[in-house]
Amino acid sequence: MSQSCPKSRRNQWFIFFFKNFFFRQYFLKQPRAKVCSAICKTFYFGTFIALKNAQNLRRGAGKLADSLREIRADFIINNTEVATAEYAEVRDPGRLDSIVGKVALGSAKEVDQAVRAAHQAFQSWRKLDVEQRISQVLVAGEVLKESIAELAPLLVREHGGLLREANMDFNAAYANFKNFSAVVASFMQPEQREDDISWISIEKRPKGVVAAIVPWNMPVVLTMMKVVPALMTGNTIVVKPSPNAPLALTTLLQRMAAVLPEGVINVVNGGAEVGEALTKHELVRKVAFTGGCNTGRKVFVNSAETFKGVTLELGGNDPAIILKDAKLEELMPRLLRGIFTRTGQVCYAIKRIYVDEEILDTFYEMLCIETDKFRVGHGLDERSTLGPVNNAAQYKFVQHLLA
Repeated sequence: MSQSCPKSRRNQWFIFFFKNFFFRQYFLKQPRAKVCSAICKTFYFGTFIALKNAQNLRRGAGKLADSLREIRADFIINNTEVATAEYAEVRDPGRLDSIVGKVALGSAKEVDQAVRAAHQAFQSWRKLDVEQRISQVLVAGEVLKESIAELAPLLVREHGGLLREANMDFNAAYANFKNFSAVVASFMQPEQREDDISWISIEKRPKGVVAAIVPWNMPVVLTMMKVVPALMTGNTIVVKPSPNAPLALTTLLQRMAAVLPEGVINVVNGGAEVGEALTKHELVRKVAFTGGCNTGRKVFVNSAETFKGVTLELGGNDPAIILKDAKLEELMPRLLRGIFTRTGQVCYAIKRIYVDEEILDTFYEMLCIETDKFRVGHGLDERSTLGPVNNAAQYKFVQHLLA
């Protein structure tokens, strides 16, 4: 491995997120030497798809970022922007010398303000008829729809993914409004059950303030999957975006908050201190978290102190199994999408492939041919088919896999 992958090349920052595409073993019985050889060849090949296209990242981003204004992601409390004393830069992963904006690094003080604003708003929001709440939230959904053309390119510049992937994120998020509006009203209706000796009525009641802690890989849809049902069922919400992709999401949530009563949607930006304060706050009654297992464990422990409800969506470990009767020509495009969507930085990405020994060589050759067609570049360059990794931690993880 060390002979075929020069260290100087492995140290390039733009090596793409490759954890989803290495062969740990193959379907059926494989000689160990053959498996090891294939693993090494695949590591080498996959890594340098990105390396040989290095100039595209710079070329595609050169004219796209400089003319666009810098965005700032503050706290949104009671529909008002709240500045903090400290900010961190948000850089374009496809052009690291381009500062896209700044994100607030808040503290427990601002978190407390946001939670109390949400708690105050809950007192009146919960009393609205469910149809009234649904109607108002659907108006916020139209705000999202109208913002896609403007905010999807901003998401590309802070995230690193392709523009079509950013549009997919927004459009999938928008679908939540229609989907939940179709079921929430009936869900909130009381249920009565009885038998010869008892009568039971099940009443649905909102919990209160919901904390939504969301990741950077698909930030819009993973936020709306939490925000929409929470608001429609009578809760208020405090959203914590990821510092790695906070700009488009904070801007969107600010616009949505503006068409709803004050305090129904609030936003807190920052790092671990903000997340800890949010999950420990006594007025937060439910935490919905999407992210890594280590952080999820901390969220669970913090929430237990005040007996909060917790929903955790953590990592995935997804295989693909290729049998000998598979139609490889039809399979390959879908397989590649499963591996490389969002540069592989999604929990459901294919992370290992099991291939029947009888078709292994043919499969491997076809895979090489198709992946050699990839063009790594800036997400706003329509010629790009693969974007850069989002952040330094992802880059270091890839280096670890390839070491």
